[in-house]
Amino acid sequence: LGGQGAPLVPFLDRCLFQSHTHGRVLLNVGGMANLTYLDPDGSLLAFDTGPGNVLLDVAAQVLTGQSHDWNGALALQGMVHGELLQQVLEHPFFAQAPPRSTGREVFGVGYARDLIEKWQNHGLSTPDILATLTAVTTTAIVRACEAFLPASIAELYISGGGVHNRALWQGLQQGLPGVKIDSLSALGGNPDAKEAQAFAVLAAACVQGLPANLPPVTGAMQSVVLGQIAPGQNWRALCEKIQGKMKTQKQED
Repeated sequence: LGGQGAPLVPFLDRCLFQSHTHGRVLLNVGGMANLTYLDPDGSLLAFDTGPGNVLLDVAAQVLTGQSHDWNGALALQGMVHGELLQQVLEHPFFAQAPPRSTGREVFGVGYARDLIEKWQNHGLSTPDILATLTAVTTTAIVRACEAFLPASIAELYISGGGVHNRALWQGLQQGLPGVKIDSLSALGGNPDAKEAQAFAVLAAACVQGLPANLPPVTGAMQSVVLGQIAPGQNWRALCEKIQGKMKTQKQED
């Protein structure tokens, strides 16, 4: 329908985390980073900001043998190389206006390895490389907020693996002074399970025939039901269970 395929999490954000008094940003930092801005009038804007943890994780694996930079500890020991940071942020994606989405086909393992090799040749230490890659993620988020969101955002809540990265928190706090930054847990959400919860809600919407693609987010021409139900061995039992619940609900109504 002419739109982007992502992000999909904003459907959950609108369902659970809307404030009727002030603007609120929900930031999810998984492999990629995406944010949802919820306006108190009910409108929303959401898009990918760029790489989240993916470049950091590849660097940690290549340089330290660890799965990731635990708590951002190494990045906090390093120095951000401003010139190399700016070179990465000149990638065309960061100047693209929403609706926009990206993935590992753009910011993936090959891209990360090329940066790591180039930066090692430039003399950067492991902490410096991780600090600069963390700055790529946080600076892209901050610039996206400044470019595309109202100036009056009051609070930002983080979920995804990035919620555990102290270097990422530090970069966001420095880049967004005056904005309350907290974990999604402050709103009663589970920051480590938000995407899992989002897809459970999308599945429920599919079963009930409810559109969930949010055209303002993806740029699609119209609202549609997302997903495809593939019958399995429990298909008949599932249908009977759903029909029973619908019948009960109708009687109660």
